[in-house]
Amino acid sequence: MYGEILLSEPLVVLQTDNVLETCKGLLANKQVLLVTSNSFSKAGWPRTLQEQTGIDICAVVDNIQPNPQRKDLESLHQRLKGESVECVLALGGGSVLDSAKVLSRMLTEQSLSENWLAPECLWEGPPIPVIAIPTTAGTGSEVTPFATVWDSQEQKKYSLGQVRPTTAIFAPSLTLSLNREQTLYPALDALSHALESLWNRHRSELSESRALKAIALICDALPKTLAQPHNIEARTALQQAAMWAGLAISETKTAIAHAISYPLTLSYAMPHGLACSFTLKAILAEQQACFNVPTQYVDKIKALLDKLQLSVEVERFVSPSKLLAEFNTDLDPTRAANYAGDISHQALKRILERSLYTSKRC
Repeated sequence: MYGEILLSEPLVVLQTDNVLETCKGLLANKQVLLVTSNSFSKAGWPRTLQEQTGIDICAVVDNIQPNPQRKDLESLHQRLKGESVECVLALGGGSVLDSAKVLSRMLTEQSLSENWLAPECLWEGPPIPVIAIPTTAGTGSEVTPFATVWDSQEQKKYSLGQVRPTTAIFAPSLTLSLNREQTLYPALDALSHALESLWNRHRSELSESRALKAIALICDALPKTLAQPHNIEARTALQQAAMWAGLAISETKTAIAHAISYPLTLSYAMPHGLACSFTLKAILAEQQACFNVPTQYVDKIKALLDKLQLSVEVERFVSPSKLLAEFNTDLDPTRAANYAGDISHQALKRILERSLYTSKRC
């Protein structure tokens, strides 16, 4: 259904109704590191993979927490660096996929330099191949060339580059058990990816076409999925949207909404998908004419965000007055600088106030 997508580096994208058979064909005769979530481990996936496919799983990592922490990944490197890993199989949500991608790079080295997360860090050779099976629909980590690492102690966020998976396997049936938040927040992350690639200094015709595909799919499929959680067609559409949005930001990277989101996740444990999406409508209203987003898409986005009432979701984590009082408008330049609009302190204040104190005025 997806076929093969030609990028600057090889990426095969597959859809399957039989994950085990697909894995068997791809991983035969390889030493495999399985990175997954505790819930999939408890459900018996490591044993099932070995017994029903014959895959040689040399180690299992199943204790990945949301927003992968630097210290935890460094501990995993110490634990796993003696293993002869030939391929990393990642089965889980965005944090699992990002962790697997980071480990695929870390495990090519016996020791890590202090600045291993810095852009200027030099690595010997390519990362270990990664096969990514997303079990949520939103982060796009299964197709992007970067992975996010957090350091809550130092209040920092890092992005490790050049770690695109070699294969992405989509199995929509794995997403049927997701609850509302597990469905909503990743989908909002994908919507943010799509919009941020449109109001981006690095926007191209290719990234634009991919972003608009993602927006159309999300605006149609997200309400259906929230209303009918077992609607497999809608679940499939959300995974496709996440892929297209991920491919869009693979070219442009993210921008202002993500730059705003990082301190909110670090300071208030606000889920990433919510933190990077509650400002979208206000940003769109701020300089809509500059972004050249087609009107029919703008109307759909506004209708969706109005219905979701994200300012109410935000108040579960921090009050509007506290957020505004504490927010530092000196944003991460690696993302904010990609934004094609106004990132002045005044503009950021307007965006936050509109996002927090109104849902339908924008």
